[in-house]
Amino acid sequence: MSDYTDVQDDIFDANWDELMNQCSAAMLALFVYDFLITFDDEVNLFWLPRRLNGPSILFLLNRYLAQTVQIYGWMPMPTTSEGYDRFDWP
Repeated sequence: MSDYTDVQDDIFDANWDELMNQCSAAMLALFVYDFLITFDDEVNLFWLPRRLNGPSILFLLNRYLAQTVQIYGWMPMPTTSEGYDRFDWP
């Protein structure tokens, strides 16, 4: 019976990973869509006046930090130490 449970767990894990990948892709698509439709307002309200104050700093951090974290999450990372073998460690 344990073999059957292990197979079910593997299937669940694979489906869960695929679901998380699809949710991440949808979130990234929404970020890009929001960026594209609001960029002209951003330029007119935050870039052209050349004022750097508290609200503009908060806006820019909120906008670009969230996108940077989302894109960084999509970057492939080595899952084993083999990915680090190309570097010469002291």
